[in-house]
Amino acid sequence: MRKQIRKIPIHAASKVTALVAFVISALFCIPIALFGLFFGEGDTSFFFGIPIFYLIFSYLCTAIYCWIYNLIAPHVGGIELVLDDAPVSKKELE
Repeated sequence: MRKQIRKIPIHAASKVTALVAFVISALFCIPIALFGLFFGEGDTSFFFGIPIFYLIFSYLCTAIYCWIYNLIAPHVGGIELVLDDAPVSKKELE
């Protein structure tokens, strides 16, 4: 069965993308900043700000992408997905 994405909700997609970017960048930046604090490697406050920057930047970029997609998709066709119904196991029926 073919399905077409005609519209992407801008706020919902941007929110999820921004939160994922925040978490991933925090997983890398916070340990680096803590390492710098414990071993006196200079100013590490920059590393604490990077996840916030990624959150804002990812939200804005995704919002712009979704807005452009929503403008173009009705004219050229959206992204098509081919979906199949997954087989149901006996365990799921019980």
